[in-house]
Amino acid sequence: MLSTLFNQFNTGEKLSCAVIITCLQRDVQSAQVSEHLLIATQPRTGKNTRRFTKREKLLVGVIVFLVSLFVLMAMVFGFLYAKKARSNSQIKEKNTASYPCVTRDCVFTSSDLFSFLDPNVNPCEDFYKYACGGWIKKNPLPNQKEEWNQFTKLEEESNQFFREILHSKEKQAEYSKLSSFKKGIAYYKSCLDTKAINKRGTKPLEDLLKEYGSWTLTTDDWKEESWDMIKYLALMRRKLSLGPLFTVFVGADPRNSSVNIIQIRPLALLGLSRGRLTSNTTYGIKGRKVYRELILNLTKALGAKNDSLPDILNIIDFEIKLAKIMPSAPKAYDDENMYKKLTVKELDQYAGSNRMKWKVFLEQLLLPVTGKHVSDEELVIVYGVDFLKNITNLLDDTPNRTIANYMMWRLVDSVYLRLGDEFEKILENFFITLEGYWIPISRDELCVQLMREKYFAAPLSRIYVDSLFNGNSKKIAKELADDIKEAFEQNILELDWMDEKTKSLAIQKAKMMVENIGFPDYIVDDKLLDEEYKDVNCNQTTYFENELSLDQAITERDLAYFGKPVDESGWALSPISINAYYDMLANKMVFPAAILQSPFYNRKYPRAVLYGGVGAIMGHELTHGFDVDGKRFDMKGDERNWWSEETLKAFKRKTECLKDQYSNFTFDGGTIDGEKTLSENIADNGGVKQAFRAYQNWIARNGNEPQLPGMNLTNDQVFFISFARSWCSVFSSRGEEFALSSEHSPAPWRAKASVMNFSEFAKAFNCLPGSPMNPVNKCSVW
Repeated sequence: MLSTLFNQFNTGEKLSCAVIITCLQRDVQSAQVSEHLLIATQPRTGKNTRRFTKREKLLVGVIVFLVSLFVLMAMVFGFLYAKKARSNSQIKEKNTASYPCVTRDCVFTSSDLFSFLDPNVNPCEDFYKYACGGWIKKNPLPNQKEEWNQFTKLEEESNQFFREILHSKEKQAEYSKLSSFKKGIAYYKSCLDTKAINKRGTKPLEDLLKEYGSWTLTTDDWKEESWDMIKYLALMRRKLSLGPLFTVFVGADPRNSSVNIIQIRPLALLGLSRGRLTSNTTYGIKGRKVYRELILNLTKALGAKNDSLPDILNIIDFEIKLAKIMPSAPKAYDDENMYKKLTVKELDQYAGSNRMKWKVFLEQLLLPVTGKHVSDEELVIVYGVDFLKNITNLLDDTPNRTIANYMMWRLVDSVYLRLGDEFEKILENFFITLEGYWIPISRDELCVQLMREKYFAAPLSRIYVDSLFNGNSKKIAKELADDIKEAFEQNILELDWMDEKTKSLAIQKAKMMVENIGFPDYIVDDKLLDEEYKDVNCNQTTYFENELSLDQAITERDLAYFGKPVDESGWALSPISINAYYDMLANKMVFPAAILQSPFYNRKYPRAVLYGGVGAIMGHELTHGFDVDGKRFDMKGDERNWWSEETLKAFKRKTECLKDQYSNFTFDGGTIDGEKTLSENIADNGGVKQAFRAYQNWIARNGNEPQLPGMNLTNDQVFFISFARSWCSVFSSRGEEFALSSEHSPAPWRAKASVMNFSEFAKAFNCLPGSPMNPVNKCSVW
């Protein structure tokens, strides 16, 4: 009977809750009878009756437990469904077929969704607590975690999946012809082998320092007359992916996104935060003191034989001067000073000197990779020309010894954790003294993360796609994305604050927006996948050198785009990234395979759950194309002003409302920064609206869906619950601080504020005007 029942589930046959309960009860009785019969009919040997083995007893126990669990679930659903007949008059019966869906998939979806809820909370009072209260109670914060949510949970599960893959001899045999995966296995083993890493000591770094001219803090071998700043700047960038004074890369021109061009920008990171380096408060003074101790301890561990403190003080003093001339909040496209296109000759004339010759530097950087010389007329984009001029002046006023020591310090700082336990302990002490805490990570977890997020995402993506990604998911996700775009276009036509010409251009941009879904084609092509790693050398015993080889291969692959058209098929995220992304310069949304999983997506989910989950994420990314930053880029991804003056003013008024609203929301005793979080809040609010409209359009085309069993919820309500559960989270006190400083609003407000501003939510849950989740004054942009 149980097998018959599951066959009916599989065929989608509709079953009443009474039938489910009856069938399951019969199966329990049959199981109990069968158990007695088995015991009674065992053949006897002598005087003793044959007893069950431990394995058999365990198996029978598991079967009885599972069947009993099914009975319990079915009884709960039956009770709730019966209660539905006496439904609360406040709950609307709309967008729901007259019968419930009780296929296996619907039962499991209903059970899963119900587990997130706290039915004791009024959704009109606090929708986050209502939609997430059950999940929060069942999910205490794991040890060593600052936040635990749907994304971090999937990250943990993904790490475990790849950990098992990397230890599986069967998988290694299955992919033995994939050289990129074999190199990944060698890297992984070298990363895990801490005994070999510790045994090698500091020699790998000592050899590297010699390659870059030696470091006066650890040796007397440095020779000023033979030291060449430009040579070592180019080598560090090309081979180590390191820019100690500025960042140089090759990428799409923001104002002509089909062209790859050399680009120079201020440093993204210093050895210590800019605030700590420049502030004379206790915060800054303490930070610089602890930073000095870090450098001193590292030089001692590297075998410093002389008094290195004077040189360390000069390094920090130089870095303070560097921090002071950096733009306080560099934004690449804000004004002409932050985007300046020059020829190489003009760059040398404006920001060159006897010490810094830009043509020489760029030639040494790019010629070994591309085989192409850099001409005087080659165009370069500079973000912050004043910064570049100031850094040239700083270099002219600084002794070679100090510049060399600073550059070598940045080199050491980027690689010393590859040396073993002693050096990790130095960093741990630094963090505890500076920040008051240290979050340990197991070696295995670290090595898996390095492979997933930095070095071997491509071959791991191949195995993930082969093992877990259903081919039909790509098709369904594409349909959802197209529906979201259609809904957004409909929404634009109804806006009363946008003029007709700007509307037309906005619709064109939405229509031309590309969706990358699942994975790029090269992931499943052995030859193309291996080509990406052809220059990588990995050995099971040389962890330090393995990462050097990988860093160089990754950097040179990016620099090789010099002189080539932009690859429009490129992906900004790997298929195993549990995230989604909008690329302004390509007008492209990216939804990797790993985001297309529960609780955001399952191809067997009802459409209400799909549109509320991954549909809202898709709407979020689409809306980024029209937020404070995205609106500056046209349908081709080129930066230009395509909005009328009146529409820009209206947009400003709309976003000011949202900024002020969020600035009044509190979390963990602090207030949300409405300005900092504005673009993400625009996307959150727009995303759920576009997804809901897309769902209504789907109903108009296909008819109402059956209701989920036992939930006492309309499908519109299921949509909003599916949206909110994406943000269910638990925090440590420090995690709450981090959440408040993020560019995203804290999770509870991502779930609540978006629906507070959406009248369809209030209709779905019958929230009275003026109730917490249905404020009279709402903010809306898209």
